[in-house]
Amino acid sequence: MSHPMSQVLSQWKAAFDGHRPAAMAELFADGALFQGFGPEPTSGRDVMRAYYAAVPADLTAEVEILHTYTVGETVAGGFADVAFRGDDGYEVPVHLSLVLVRDGDTWRIQQYHVSRIITERCGRALVPGSGARGGPGAGHRHAGRPAVTACERGRRRYVLVCSIWIDGYSTGRLSY
Repeated sequence: MSHPMSQVLSQWKAAFDGHRPAAMAELFADGALFQGFGPEPTSGRDVMRAYYAAVPADLTAEVEILHTYTVGETVAGGFADVAFRGDDGYEVPVHLSLVLVRDGDTWRIQQYHVSRIITERCGRALVPGSGARGGPGAGHRHAGRPAVTACERGRRRYVLVCSIWIDGYSTGRLSY
């Protein structure tokens, strides 16, 4: 049997590539926390449905799972690298982290977080829109998609340290 992260991301990719916002929203637990490309964290299936409905229909996702974990019988998660690509050559790589919870026989996303991978030392890094066109994430535009300007000077190391407590279990200290 495959890891819950593989199962959920397989369903997520199929719904994303097929531009099926309702199917995307059903992958999330009620009250799930969601941090996509928008400037604010959000919660709720209706918000997620609207978020994915605003994603251009030509975008697809390539997913590579990097790390998985389980905590007891009801919590799992991990990290993945995802590359969002459009028919016009548009591409944006991200790190994705998920916390999953078991809901009966189904695994659902309880927490979703993406972080853009800035591949340019200085210049414009592109991100797909979130919400309505011109809504969160809007700013500069490139190829009809919202973009943000980013400039990185020198080398930086980013460290994410988190400890998530669910049902009395800790996921521990994660860093990259």
